[in-house]
Amino acid sequence: MELFFSIGWTPCVGAFLGSALMMASQQGSMAEGILMLFLYSMGLGIPFILSAVLIERLMGAFGWIKSHYGIITKVSGILLIIVGLMMMLGMMDRFLSILTF
Repeated sequence: MELFFSIGWTPCVGAFLGSALMMASQQGSMAEGILMLFLYSMGLGIPFILSAVLIERLMGAFGWIKSHYGIITKVSGILLIIVGLMMMLGMMDRFLSILTF
């Protein structure tokens, strides 16, 4: 079980944490760097705290997800393939520029 947990946390403590640490180290003051790292930590921690507090209410949502897991997996896979193709064909920048204002 710990193996799967560590695999899930790899993005959080790998490239993203490295980027956050690099950006924090290049801020104008130590306080700005600390604030950036604090916000990064809150971004990781708040979803876990909310899910722990709201676990009873989330059980209904988990049940719905469990009953529709096959469809969710297929739709997610198709979206990943589409995004991968868009990146490969150089269309992602154009798509993202549509989403930004």
